[in-house]
Amino acid sequence: MDWLAYFQLSLEAADPKTLAALFADEVTLHTLAVSRQSYTSKALVAQTLGMALAVLAPIQVTDALRHYAAHSAAVVFTAQVAEAPPPGDLVSHRAR
Repeated sequence: MDWLAYFQLSLEAADPKTLAALFADEVTLHTLAVSRQSYTSKALVAQTLGMALAVLAPIQVTDALRHYAAHSAAVVFTAQVAEAPPPGDLVSHRAR
């Protein structure tokens, strides 16, 4: 299993310690689900994801996008905050 698969499983399990262990020291988090700013550094990204996991539940990964040359990836997920889906710019819709 590669790092992205571990990341997805850890995200869905709301396991911030395992997520943090997967990050490089120079990691940058770009997220619209939490904030419109970027977070840079392993400690700050781990803290931010830990706080997000405390309020976004349950998380279900719906897609993952990879950029192999840049060693980066994006994860698309659904979640709820206080029984309502969070507002966001990326919406997934499946036709019936």
